[in-house]
Amino acid sequence: MSYTQKKHQIDFESQSAHPLQRMSGEHSVVSVAWATAASRVGGLFRDVVIFALLGLSPWNGAFLFAFTVPNLFRRLFGEGALTSALIPVYADVFQKDPPEAHRLLNAVLTRLTLALLIAIGVFALCVAGLWPFLSASGTRALGLTVLLSPYLICACIAAMICGALNVENTFGWPALTAVFLNVAILAFGLLGFFLGKERPLQCTLLLCAGVLAGGGLQILIPWCMLQRKGWQWRMEQLPSESMGRLWKLFLPAILGAAVTQINTTLSRILAYCFTPDGISTLYLSSRLTELPLGIFVFAIASVAFPGLSKAAAGGDFATFSENYRRAQRGILMVTIPAAVGLICLGEPILRVLFQWGNFSEGDVERVFPVLCGSAVGIPFYALGAVAIRAFHAQQSMRAPLHIGIVNMVANLFLTASFLVPFGVTGMAVANSLAALFQWFLLERLLKRTLRPSATQQHRLLPIVFASGGLILWISFAHFFLSYFHFADKTTALLKILIDITFGGAIYVLILRVMHFAEVSLLMRFLGISNQKHLDR
Repeated sequence: MSYTQKKHQIDFESQSAHPLQRMSGEHSVVSVAWATAASRVGGLFRDVVIFALLGLSPWNGAFLFAFTVPNLFRRLFGEGALTSALIPVYADVFQKDPPEAHRLLNAVLTRLTLALLIAIGVFALCVAGLWPFLSASGTRALGLTVLLSPYLICACIAAMICGALNVENTFGWPALTAVFLNVAILAFGLLGFFLGKERPLQCTLLLCAGVLAGGGLQILIPWCMLQRKGWQWRMEQLPSESMGRLWKLFLPAILGAAVTQINTTLSRILAYCFTPDGISTLYLSSRLTELPLGIFVFAIASVAFPGLSKAAAGGDFATFSENYRRAQRGILMVTIPAAVGLICLGEPILRVLFQWGNFSEGDVERVFPVLCGSAVGIPFYALGAVAIRAFHAQQSMRAPLHIGIVNMVANLFLTASFLVPFGVTGMAVANSLAALFQWFLLERLLKRTLRPSATQQHRLLPIVFASGGLILWISFAHFFLSYFHFADKTTALLKILIDITFGGAIYVLILRVMHFAEVSLLMRFLGISNQKHLDR
């Protein structure tokens, strides 16, 4: 097949598009949602094994710290600023000359790999120089960080290749790359049970080996898939006009992303300093809130971003505005019930999934209020992420940077105000309030570009009514179950199954009765939609 035949539009189709076109966009979202669901569920089981092995012990804190550092830089370079700068430029070049787009990707990968190798070497030398002066907790955390640093290279390369595949209308398989990481950590973690949970050092080293093995596997499928589309890897150092454009986008984006990552890092450091189990508690609550964020929000954002980039490049801001608002509606459809569900079912979920091995009932009670504080911010994290993508699609990097700096100051102020009186729970609430503040500022500024819509608020009413129905059902179900006396885990499991099954059905039914168009995405994800509904 020629490059011309492969080249076609990948917009996140607007509601005014032909039904077949809408189905194509919805199919991409559903494919990514299923792939991301597999990844997130695998990550959930991965965390169950990690916490069953290590509990909230110092070794768990050290491992999570070491795993957090390369992940922060992966989000900064791989899935953050560099991807946001690459995709608009790559999409523009690919439409005109696919081989030139592949050369651009090679140039980016060459420079990225060299930069990361140098950074890892410098970091290892610094840790070696500081080693005699470090405390026991410091040697554990930084030693494991050096050990896991090669994972950063694998994850960043995989993110770049997956971004190129998204532009070339391949979404599902790239979203599965994280599954390999989870499977590898699970496999090595299960080996830890054979060694015995009383040997935390050996169990921690096995988890590190799983991370490195999973990082290598993450590159495999996207690399092979892009090769099938005509891409061939080679060292590319020649400068080009496209590289210049990408560099101009990358510098403001890296500063904006750095603000976000500094924010995250400071929160983790403060939690670690406030209490020994602070970082583990905050990590676990973040993982559970990221589960609904990852499954659908990541899918919608991944499919919407290339389409927004193309609409902005073509000056079609009517399509840009409708695609952005439809992405918002799809995100709110998922994140609002997710926040309600985690607040109402957080304790049963923690008991069923994590109360095993070294993770005790007291640990559940410590994590639950932090989880509630984090769950409140789920819709605002998601809306803010898509708003930033909308700016990046227009190749506007400075506005998110300036807002990110303001938000960082606000988050630090809120954290300092809430941490001492409310502990790590106060920090989680402060982060949620900061996410609300950031989204509010981004949305106000983005309205200068968006075309007015008189129906957006009206179209969101079904979500409000459906969420109210969900809350009423959960309240009734918990009242009904209170008359029965089961073992704690049995009661918790019944609450989860009944509330998710029947509450989810009520939620979807109300949305469908009120003709909420984006419910077709959820219906297709659940495999219960039909052609008649989609053509409506």
